Amino acid sequence: MKNIGDKADPFLAVKKKARYRLVGVCLFSFLLFFLGSFFFSMPPKHLPSEFVVETPEENRSSRELAAQYQRLNKKLGKQLVDEDVITLKKLKNPIWYVEAGVFGNRNKANLLNERLILEGYSTNLKKRKVGDRNIFILLLGPYDLVTAEEIMNKLISKGLKADLNRF
Repeated sequence: MKNIGDKADPFLAVKKKARYRLVGVCLFSFLLFFLGSFFFSMPPKHLPSEFVVETPEENRSSRELAAQYQRLNKKLGKQLVDEDVITLKKLKNPIWYVEAGVFGNRNKANLLNERLILEGYSTNLKKRKVGDRNIFILLLGPYDLVTAEEIMNKLISKGLKADLNRF
């Protein structure tokens, strides 16, 4: 580095520091490369094997299920058994019907039935005995909840008294 006839290099100390830093950075990079490849090749053991992500719709359906369970307990006046709870949990897509009208006269029920058939709805006309009288219930469906609500809103906008039912 120093020859006898040469002048002293004023940046010699800075150059030595720079070389040491360069060697240190290279060694550190190699160390990170080997440790990183070893670390990332191992399977993660600190994470659970299954993640359960609950979507808002699933959360809503679980709340609805709990509400149905409480309503059934009140109606029955007793606790439901485990088989009933399992059956309720299996109900993911309950069947909904739109009640388009309740009539005491079959002719009026038939008129509305024909009108809704012409509009493209699938209708069911049910006859029920209430006391000593017959009533006629006009149902549309079966539908899922979202479709049933849309149809109910359409019928209400047309001036009909519509309601949702599950059977």
